[in-house]
Amino acid sequence: MKKAPELADYLHGQTQSIVSTIKKNLRFEIAFAMLFLVFDCIMIILFDNIFFLRLFSILLLVFCLYFLYYLAKLLRYINIQYSLDSSVKEQLSNYIQIISRFKRLYFQLTMVMIPLMLVMAFIAGYLDHDQSGNYSISFSSQTVFIYSGLSVCWIFMMYFITRWYIKRRYGNHLDKLEKLLNDLQQSA
Repeated sequence: MKKAPELADYLHGQTQSIVSTIKKNLRFEIAFAMLFLVFDCIMIILFDNIFFLRLFSILLLVFCLYFLYYLAKLLRYINIQYSLDSSVKEQLSNYIQIISRFKRLYFQLTMVMIPLMLVMAFIAGYLDHDQSGNYSISFSSQTVFIYSGLSVCWIFMMYFITRWYIKRRYGNHLDKLEKLLNDLQQSA
């Protein structure tokens, strides 16, 4: 059995490795969000003459900027937390709290955004009309039913994909941090 100082050194090394992976994941999320931001700006330019699609793109832009702000704030907080001279146990506890909160908010934001964007897309499609003033899409009850059914399927599918993605990106590392904290608490 390892002594407490040896275990603390080992756990600090493990924590550093896990935290580095989490930071890498956050940087990946920021890069992807920046790419989406560029794409969304292009969409705003391309749909400049179509009011509702431009409005839809601006709404996406606002949510993307909020998400980027939150990711940058989280990455900064992790960097500051990591630089503080505190015990390994306190750092682990803080990281677990930070990542747990991030996972929950990430999932909630995604689950709110998907139905909202589908409704906005439906409204934009309904209100969009071509140059002659005619509506470009026929909105019969059958079309609405098909769109609604596909939207429900998409939301259902995205629920599971989002859960899997968050678990893969952050949940496994969070489990490792919790195990390390548990090991440290048992050794004390």
